Amino acid sequence: MLPAEFLALNRIAVDYPRSKTIAQLFAEQVEKSPDVVAVIAGSVQLTYRELSARSDEIASYLQKLGVNPDTLVGIATERSEYMLIAILAVSKAGGAYVPLDPDYPQARVSSMVEDSGLSLILSTTHSQSKLPATSAKVIALDQAVGDLAASFLILKDPQNSLQRKLRPSIGDRTVRVFVNCYRALMPICQPG
Repeated sequence: MLPAEFLALNRIAVDYPRSKTIAQLFAEQVEKSPDVVAVIAGSVQLTYRELSARSDEIASYLQKLGVNPDTLVGIATERSEYMLIAILAVSKAGGAYVPLDPDYPQARVSSMVEDSGLSLILSTTHSQSKLPATSAKVIALDQAVGDLAASFLILKDPQNSLQRKLRPSIGDRTVRVFVNCYRALMPICQPG
């Protein structure tokens, strides 16, 4: 027989505001606790305000590139602050993201990029070196300084926009469910 505490961990039903996007929920959290640390990744710490500012800047750039609700954006980063910045930026721009693990075999990543019809991938210089050749535009987030349009390192330009029916992506609702389940299991982590 399993202990009740263990069984409780499997109960992930959480009530969450279904009418709000992850970007709206995040904005509310920024309002509540802007100077609370939101991300710790190695030696890097970002407050909610800093995380919001960085993701806003990239979201604006993504919108200039044409990201909208019908757009899938690949995210191929190691687990770092850049992963969270990219997820928030895609959500704020209105798109959906396709998670690409740079440690997967190149044939698998290439198939995921092709099958989802990606024309844009957000990455880091470290992770992009592991990506296969692709027609998608690959942007290294860790190269962004100042004006994004001028300073992003554009590694490859798209040559076509092949669209297929298979489009694996993580939408806003999935992220909201994950965040709310995490909050329910880790109430001590919720800032003021």
